[in-house]
Amino acid sequence: MQIITQRSHLNALPASPLKTHIQIRFDRLSPSGPHTTALTTSMLQPGVTIERMFKQVRNTVVERTNSAQVPWESSSLTGGDFYFKPGSTAAVSSTQASDQATDQGYELLFWQSVQNSSSPASFEAYLSQYPDGVFASLAKVKIDQLNSMDAKSTSDDAVGPTSIGLGKFRPGKFKPEILSATDECAQVTFNKMEASSDEINGRWEHPETRGRIKITRENKMIQVKWAGSTIISNRELVQISDKSLLIEVQLKHHFGTCSIAFKLSDVLI
Repeated sequence: MQIITQRSHLNALPASPLKTHIQIRFDRLSPSGPHTTALTTSMLQPGVTIERMFKQVRNTVVERTNSAQVPWESSSLTGGDFYFKPGSTAAVSSTQASDQATDQGYELLFWQSVQNSSSPASFEAYLSQYPDGVFASLAKVKIDQLNSMDAKSTSDDAVGPTSIGLGKFRPGKFKPEILSATDECAQVTFNKMEASSDEINGRWEHPETRGRIKITRENKMIQVKWAGSTIISNRELVQISDKSLLIEVQLKHHFGTCSIAFKLSDVLI
């Protein structure tokens, strides 16, 4: 089938160009050939654009021939939508609304698959697919945040201690309360940490690895050292709330980056 106007062109074949001569012969020998049947049926459906009609034909033929025959077309159609059998405005609007709902569903699935990623590339992939998407602005913010965090981590591969005004640690054993965690850090658990006046020592565990964590103070400076076989470096942010420590650690490990925030209650004198 060929449709040619002054500015538009469409060429539809019953199969790919390499197989077309075989499939055309089959369709001509049988007036009820799969492509002919699907084409004549779909052309009579009201309110279906020509692009959507050929997609329906292709899906029908592929299903009926068990993928042995795949219809093919090339086009340079311009202007408004073309219908072999125009339908009511309501029917056309319903088809367009259905297509829009499907596209939005795919976009939402894409976003949900990357929204918790710690890699800027994940959000760049979303923007490449949906540059004007519902979550485009949020994706750009996430990229800026992750690039900023990575730049700081690179510049301080072993970041210096955080300066805060505090007294000594309260000797004793303390159980960290995990406040939030991302990616691989979400699987981290703590054993009780033991504090002396100048340092706190403990262990952390992950289903696939484990290691030690050490929190030290010196001249009103505090430093967190997160050690393990998969850990490359860490960067900490420490805050004081009453007599408790709020610690957020950003980790760079062999599989990427993640962060974890936890609280040590009543650990300060």
